[in-house]
Amino acid sequence: MINSLNIVIFATLIFILLWKVQLAKKGAFFEDGFSLDMCKSIQGFFGLLIIVHHVYTFLGTRGRSPEQLEWASNIGVFLIGFFFFCSGYGLITSLHTKKDYLKGFMVKRVLIVLVPFFICNYAYMLVEQILGNKYRMSELIGAFFGLVLLNSQMWFAVEIMLLYLIFFLIFKYVKNENVGIAIITALVAIMTLSSMALFNIRTTTSWFNGEWWYNTTPLFILGMLVAKNKDKVRDFYKKYYIACLFVSVLGFIITGSLIEKIVIYNGYWTPYFSDKLISYAIQVPHVVFFEMFVILVMHKIKFRNPCLDFLGRFSLEILLVNGVFLEGFRWLYRQYGLTCYMCLTFVGTIFSAILLYRLKRFILEIR
Repeated sequence: MINSLNIVIFATLIFILLWKVQLAKKGAFFEDGFSLDMCKSIQGFFGLLIIVHHVYTFLGTRGRSPEQLEWASNIGVFLIGFFFFCSGYGLITSLHTKKDYLKGFMVKRVLIVLVPFFICNYAYMLVEQILGNKYRMSELIGAFFGLVLLNSQMWFAVEIMLLYLIFFLIFKYVKNENVGIAIITALVAIMTLSSMALFNIRTTTSWFNGEWWYNTTPLFILGMLVAKNKDKVRDFYKKYYIACLFVSVLGFIITGSLIEKIVIYNGYWTPYFSDKLISYAIQVPHVVFFEMFVILVMHKIKFRNPCLDFLGRFSLEILLVNGVFLEGFRWLYRQYGLTCYMCLTFVGTIFSAILLYRLKRFILEIR
């Protein structure tokens, strides 16, 4: 829907993304197209999109779906898919290039997520209590220890920590990389199938309860595989770049049309396991084609500027702290409307993410 709010949103996002953009010369590629800095820049941009997506879904679950933001209703799966891909890719790349990478891994990868997770978890619990929202004592105790997610948007932190922990335990004892990746893939498959089988629409605060817990996780495995075969993958896309780009776009369109017919009418939210499995088999390739397109573009167009670099530093914190302001500022939506609610939610989220990032660094440095 074209309106003044969307015009401002799109103009701002486009400016942030394209400021100081660089194009590769004809026939050339950026060799650092998927470097850590480039990935962080895109994650920072995707963090902004995730805020918009969260605004829409948060209000939607409370019966107030804003039509102006309907375009952001289904983009979350693509944005989070990129985070998972980068995580898997980064783990294997670091394992290849950094000596004794697994030494201190729990701090470098797990605690760096665990600290902001609990800070945001307690902040959300406090906001809920201030607003007078009622929970059973068992829910509050579970939430205190992170076993129950009052803010379901924090699922990503739980899952990425578990994946990091699995990676650490597997590669600490399994020296064969192929075997290690195969074991992690099997564990992810077990997690996915179990989540599908045990899903209960009435208890969405439980771990692995809801399709968002598993419909992007395969990107983590894909990232590991791409990193393992990085040279072969790079040689292939350089040789067949246009064909790869065409396949990514065509595949995205085809799977997207199938999703409209299958996921919407069958979907994950039915009592039938087969419906969930069919939806999963269509949606995962849909996400893969999107990430494929993004990564191919990143090797021809360099999206780097001070704003993206700045946002990329605390993209994780943006994901985790956003829910505090979605809930805490809900009264602004009721009294002053969507624009005021969105603006202050953006400001509160970004400012708090910066503070949270610095607090996390401080805590980890003095541990």
